[in-house]
Parts: sequence; structure tokens; C-alpha cells
Amino acid sequence: MLHSFIIVLPMLICLFWLVSYLCAWKNSYPAKRFMSAFYMAAFVLYACHWVYFSGVRSPYFETLYGIANLSVFPLFLYYIVFLAGERLGKLWLLLIPPALIMVVYPVCFIDGLEGAQHYFYIFYIFARVCFAFQVVFVWIYGRIKLQKLVKRLDDYFTDNRSSSLRSLHVLIWLFGITAVFAIIWNFLGRERFSDTEWVALPSVLMSILLYALGYVCFILSNPLNGMKEEDDEINHSEEPETLIKRVNALMEKEKVFLREDLTIADVALMAGTNRTYLSTAINSTYSVNFSTYINRYRINEAKKILSSRRYIHDKEAISDAVSMSGFTNEQTFYRVFKEQTGQTPLLYRRLQIS
Repeated sequence: MLHSFIIVLPMLICLFWLVSYLCAWKNSYPAKRFMSAFYMAAFVLYACHWVYFSGVRSPYFETLYGIANLSVFPLFLYYIVFLAGERLGKLWLLLIPPALIMVVYPVCFIDGLEGAQHYFYIFYIFARVCFAFQVVFVWIYGRIKLQKLVKRLDDYFTDNRSSSLRSLHVLIWLFGITAVFAIIWNFLGRERFSDTEWVALPSVLMSILLYALGYVCFILSNPLNGMKEEDDEINHSEEPETLIKRVNALMEKEKVFLREDLTIADVALMAGTNRTYLSTAINSTYSVNFSTYINRYRINEAKKILSSRRYIHDKEAISDAVSMSGFTNEQTFYRVFKEQTGQTPLLYRRLQIS
């Protein structure tokens, strides 16, 4: 009984997330809707696994298995591409292999066709090799896209996308682990696990990974929400040094860094430039991105508050340091403070007032 449940577990996990994403379809952003297609393909894949390990051999299920097996990773890559705000372009070509399987497999199962079994075996090997190349390509390409997205967020926002950034970092690792195990199971082949208790190992591992992927993607809000289009009509002819002086004045005199929802587009508008030119100027002058540049001012402001002796309790001082320096939450404040000073806010305060 337990063995049968473990075999069917990945299918149930996929069904759970498929229903969850479909129920949230109306309020989802476009990238998130691709997860419905991903979990639909994954559900079909593991349903076919369940049928196979139940001892049923059917050409219909073999065809469905081949189509789903070669569709899951491309569909997940489409989710990543849309998450990064890009277009698919020629990536639709990744769906050619499952389309071939859909056409070729039924022909191989025609009764009386001479050499049908031989042709099926050739295409079965082709499907496994193609799957391995698919996974490697999708993992490398998808990882690059996710890392570029993280950098893009750092270059645009300050700290109000911290939860999205954490989820994206987790997604990168989960994606990589899933790809590694997918290649291992593909190399070994499901035949190796037929009539053996060892089938529980890939079933449990993939169930955990599929649930974790579904959860991270489900709670991930649209990371690009709030981004404004670039204004290309603004003149970029002035020297970066001149622009930086003007931006520094905005920080030091007007203290615009105290705005919690501050973005590079906001600062660029105040400085009379666009975000691309401003980002380049900050990077060339200070060798940091926009987020780090703004957080330096915020941390300096927080230091003044933490050094004040007017606070009786440390907790009150830290709370004010967060709210009065432009940070949106304590978790981000603690992380950035430790990164820039090498100390916790509490240790810094006690050293200053001792």
C-alpha cells in the first residue's frame, strides 16, 4: 500500500499545484500562468509513470509519456523567460521533439508494420538523448536569465523587492537540483526501477522538488511590477561626473533616499536623465549598482540614529533606525547593515554608546 502511494505521489503533487495555479489564474501575471502548463505536462508524465509501474503497457500511454517528458523543461523555461520580461523568440523550437513523438510513436505501434519495434527503439533512444540535451540547455539558459533578472532588480529597485530576490535565489538552486536529478533518472531509465523497491527513491525526491518548485513560484510576486519604460528622448551628452554630483546633491541635501519606494527611474527623473545612463554613471564612478549606492546613504543615516544616546532601549533605537532611514523591513535592514559594516546593528550601537 505504501509502495503504491509513493509511486503515485509525484502525480498527486503535480495535480495539487495544477489545480492551485488554475484557481489563481485570474489574478496571476502571464509568467505564472505558464506554470499551469508546466504542471499539466508534469501531471501527465507522472500519471504515465504510475501506469507503467503498475504493470500496464499501452501504446497510448507510451505516446503521452514521450510527449510530456519532452515538454516539461521547455515549459518551465518559458515561465522563466516571461518572468524576466522577455519574449520566447526561437525558443518555441524546443517543442519540436515532443511534436515528433506525437507523430512518430503512434505509427510505430501499428499492428503488422514491418520493423515497427526497431523504429520505436530508435526513437525511444532519440527521446532520451534529446531530453538530456534539453535539460542541460534549459538549465544553463534559464540560470542565465534568472541571474540577469536578479541583477536587473538590483539595478532598478532599492530594497522593496527583497522577498522576490530571495525567492529568485531559491528558485535558481531548486531549478539546478531538479535538472541534475532529471538527467540522472533519464540516464538510468525507468526500466531499471521496474519491479524493484528502489523506485521509491526517485519518486520521493522528485515529489519534494516538484512541491518546492510549485511553492516558490506560487508565492513569487511579479518581480518586474512597478518598472517603468525607459525614456530614450533624454539627452545623455553630459559627463558622468556632472550627473553624479547632481545625484549626490539629491541624496545629501534633499535626502531622497529616505523614500521607501524609491527606484532608479524616480532618481533619474529628478536628475533629468534616464535610468540606463544613471546606472552606468553610478557603476563607473563607485563600482556598485543602484541598490548598493542608495543603501550606503541609508546605512549612514541609520548609524546616526543608532549612535544617539537619547534612546533608553536598544530595540527602540533599531526600530527607528529602520523606519527613519528608508528601509521597508528589519530583515533587509539587518542584512544590508551587516554587509556594509561587518557588524550587527545591535553590536554597532553598543560599541558607539559604550
